[in-house]
Amino acid sequence: MKRIVFPLACLLLYATVAADSSDDTLSFFLSKSELVVVGKIASAPEGVYSEAGVPNYICTFEISEVLKGQPPRTTTIDVNIVRFEAGDEDKNPLVKPDAKCILFLKSVSQDRRAWETVDMWFGVQRYYPWMARSLKRLADSETTDEPVAPDMSFALKVTKDKENVVAGRLAGKWKMHLSLTQRLTGSANPAGSVSFAIDDSIAGKIPAMYAEFFMDKTIYMAGTMNYRGKDYPFILIEHKGNPHIAYFRERNGVPMGDAESFNVMLTVAKDTKNDLLFIGGDFNNQPFTAFERE
Repeated sequence: MKRIVFPLACLLLYATVAADSSDDTLSFFLSKSELVVVGKIASAPEGVYSEAGVPNYICTFEISEVLKGQPPRTTTIDVNIVRFEAGDEDKNPLVKPDAKCILFLKSVSQDRRAWETVDMWFGVQRYYPWMARSLKRLADSETTDEPVAPDMSFALKVTKDKENVVAGRLAGKWKMHLSLTQRLTGSANPAGSVSFAIDDSIAGKIPAMYAEFFMDKTIYMAGTMNYRGKDYPFILIEHKGNPHIAYFRERNGVPMGDAESFNVMLTVAKDTKNDLLFIGGDFNNQPFTAFERE
């Protein structure tokens, strides 16, 4: 009998450890989402391109279960599924009529009838019962009866470290390195330039709504990121062992009401002008785009 119980105990222990480590990822995307729902795509998604490589799939979605957020007035909502797609191989097989999936959404209309996915990579996910249960469990734990998060303007600050490679060389203006990006991603559509300016005070302005995720993080750098003419407050942290940038944008009138993030790497050259910057996605299976200094 012991020979049976021991492997089962090991399996349950492994499942518990795996679930705990995965909760961090699910909690992060829940924090970015106003509404998380299970259902199916009810109409043929119509791809509209606002820029090269970024299709907006407009469709209707029939909700069968709400995992997080206030349920909309109707069970059928209008959805814009935003994606990164350089070619057919980048297309998500779930973006089709009758596909059952989980959507991570934010409202884009005051009446909460029009919605948009919160992340170009993670916004639409295949439906798994266990994943849905985990999302609902984590969302339900965020009750309104919990104590109000502390004022993070007194808690968050930049921790300087001269040995942090990214923090030490990130500031400045960067343009896409076409040949390296072609090698890494298979395409090199010009993505415009990106710049980073240091402003330590940004760390103290992060809203308390992000307290759970950032409170235990070391912030190595803070400032303003400019991409395609728009400024975004940002912080540089470590996440899952990787240098990671979280940046913020306005949502529903709140200046830093929406958070996005990506992995970042930087290679230091003998001459600063020859440094290389690599910007990836949220996960380790997403190719990086290469940048060089302007």
